Formats: sequence, structure tokens, C-alpha cells
Amino acid sequence: MVKDKSHINKGLIIAVILILFNILTRVINAEFSEWPIFVFASIIIIGITIAIKIHDKNSNSINSFGLLFSYGFKIAAVIACIYFIYLILAINIFFPEFINEMINRKLIEAKNQGLVNGNDQTKNLESTVAMAKKVVTYTYLAGTLIGTLFIGVIGSTIGSVIVTKNK
Repeated sequence: MVKDKSHINKGLIIAVILILFNILTRVINAEFSEWPIFVFASIIIIGITIAIKIHDKNSNSINSFGLLFSYGFKIAAVIACIYFIYLILAINIFFPEFINEMINRKLIEAKNQGLVNGNDQTKNLESTVAMAKKVVTYTYLAGTLIGTLFIGVIGSTIGSVIVTKNK
């Protein structure tokens, strides 16, 4: 019995689109803007919804909400895994300055809000940049992984509802 592996292919396609979008936002210096987050989420939700519709049309059996949702979540898991691997490579190899830029932006934001002022505090902050870099890196990776899965759950739910409602 051959198991259906189409969720891997569909997840790979969506993940490649997300990776290309991420590279585009870095090239145009928009990675710290708010709009890429909404486009990122939209790509996942629309991609999973379309994948569920295609899966349902190509399926010979009647698919319930649970079966369609689990199919969509499998796609979301593939997307999250591939995108997570890309992020590790991007942070360490392709765009190693990204985390430093993120920390610098947060420091400037803290200074503008009056949370950091004076040379003594600046020297103390500079001494903890190495630790902050690790914390920011792990937080960014974990947040992106969990966020991608959460958006995948939303996409799976929307896709499953749309397909079962249209039957």
C-alpha cells in the first residue's frame, strides 16, 4: 500500500515561496517592517487552503473535517521544518548580521524611550551583547517555529471548513 506523500510536496512548495519572500524582504530592507508578517501568514493560510482543496478534489473518498484538517496540519509541519532549517542557515551563514541589527534596533528603541541613558548603562549593555545575541537568536527561532505552526493550524482549519462546507 502506497501512502500519499503529496503533503510533503505541497509543504515544500509553500516553504520555498516563504523562503523567497524572506530573501526579498531582506534585499529591499523591509524585514523589520510590519507588513511582511501579514504577507507571510497570508501565504501560509492561502497555500494550505488551496492544498486542501486540491487534495479533496483528487481524493477518491469522502473526506471529513478531521481528515482534511490533519492533511493541512501535515503540510504546516513540513513548512515549519523546512523554514526552520532555512532560518538556521540564514542566521548563521547567509545573513549573519540580522541578529545584530535586531539587537541594535531594540537598543535604539530603548534609548529613545528613555529606558537606557548614560554611558555607564551603555557600557553594561555592551558587555552583555553576546548573551543577548544568544537569547535573541533562540527566541527568534522558537517564535518563528511556533508562529508558523500556529498559522498552519489556522490555515488548516479555514481550508477544512471551506472544503467541507462546499460539499
